[in-house]
Amino acid sequence: MGLERTSLEHTCNVIRRQIQDEIKDLTLYFVVHDDQSRSRTLAMEEQHILDHPAGEAALPVFKKYQQGNKTRFLGLTEGAQKKKLSLNNKQSFFLGMYFVNASEFETMEEAREHIYHLAWHAIELLEHYMAEDKKYRLSGDVIFPQNTPISLSKSNMAADVFAAVTLELQGNSGAIADIAYRRATATLSAIPDYKAEQYPYIIALETTQQVFDELKQNFNAKIRISGHAIHVAKEVNETYSDQPIKQWWHFCTRAQEMAWMRSNPDDILTAALYGSEDPYTRSIAYLIAESLSIEPKTLSTAIPYNPFADQQANERLHDKTCEEALQAVLSQAIPANNYKAFVQEAHMQNQKLAQGYPIGWCAHAMLKAGAAYKNADPESSEIADMIAKIFQDARTNIPWKVIEKANRVIMKKRRGEHEINAKELEKMSQKMPELSLFAHTFKTATKFFKKIENLNILKPEGINAADFILPGDLERDEIARDENTLINPDHLQKAEDA
Repeated sequence: MGLERTSLEHTCNVIRRQIQDEIKDLTLYFVVHDDQSRSRTLAMEEQHILDHPAGEAALPVFKKYQQGNKTRFLGLTEGAQKKKLSLNNKQSFFLGMYFVNASEFETMEEAREHIYHLAWHAIELLEHYMAEDKKYRLSGDVIFPQNTPISLSKSNMAADVFAAVTLELQGNSGAIADIAYRRATATLSAIPDYKAEQYPYIIALETTQQVFDELKQNFNAKIRISGHAIHVAKEVNETYSDQPIKQWWHFCTRAQEMAWMRSNPDDILTAALYGSEDPYTRSIAYLIAESLSIEPKTLSTAIPYNPFADQQANERLHDKTCEEALQAVLSQAIPANNYKAFVQEAHMQNQKLAQGYPIGWCAHAMLKAGAAYKNADPESSEIADMIAKIFQDARTNIPWKVIEKANRVIMKKRRGEHEINAKELEKMSQKMPELSLFAHTFKTATKFFKKIENLNILKPEGINAADFILPGDLERDEIARDENTLINPDHLQKAEDA
């Protein structure tokens, strides 16, 4: 449902005045709109924007992003105004540009947290600009943030600290913990387009509380709340090197994989605490468990895939699952002299991989085994061994580490609300050729699975092998060529990092 726009506008104006009291030449301009009404609201705000010395540079930026719908910080613009009683000197004024979608917030408390978080990015960007430290990008009179992945994560951490301390000093007791609760919950949830890796506030929770407690003991009433909050945010941020941020990324990537596999927070934390051998991963899991008041439980064997586990353990489980899948398919195919079981198994495995379950994925090998079974003598006493050898040869050409890394790339795509299918994988493989085998396998399995389904409808009594063919020489040649690109998984590592 969201908040009433006029109420949120009032909150934004209060925050604007608070920041301007601390930084006189910085004005934060919030265009507050309802869902899908950004352009209309901006049109009504144009003259107000132009009234600011930096408004002429700001308006084109606002217009450029008016087709979007998400709350966001756009950047800063700089404008000059003559100083009073001076003929030559001019003073620079800066305008922070924001779109705020009132429909995104359920409570005013949540909105205030987010607006203060966004306010920090303008404060920090202005400091970078004044210091000429090149952590920004200029386009005329427009100043844009220029972040590396590390600096973006640290900037968001400082923004959360700034918001938490500001709210605490305004009398909102528990704000430091409340923001940690929200970030922790989001880290363990499947939220489309939310990049949990970019919000490492949870690792700074204890430091933030400690610095804030020290601030209260030595509080200087002559310093404004915003000034105190800026000081704490900087102090906390300087405490952390790049390494803790990377450790947070490591945890989040795996936690998000499980969240998108529809695992609940308890299972995710349990998998991290009892499945990981990394002390930093377990430490972060304990921090999140404490923030969410979750009591870790014993690791369940029902978890089909644990991204936190040692990859050798996952590889052993993968090998075992693939072997079991082959035996199950052979037990169906040989007695019935029918190879549709291979196609059905390949299709099912693709569906599972699309949902984030890489353990046991050997769909490409299943298709090769099915093609071999079609051309084999069904009366041969060695048919099972022959099919098993073809299956194992195909499967071992695509090692577990390649499947695991491909799954990570696929899951990152899925987190952006992309449906994972043959068409999407083909599109992805244009930039990541290493995914071409997966795209081809999805396409081939889907094609023949649909044919089987249609034949089952037309001929309920069974399928005549002469009605269609499984992948022939052309398909097998394509698979072989794709396999060669996957022998070295370094390319997928680059894709994962990207």
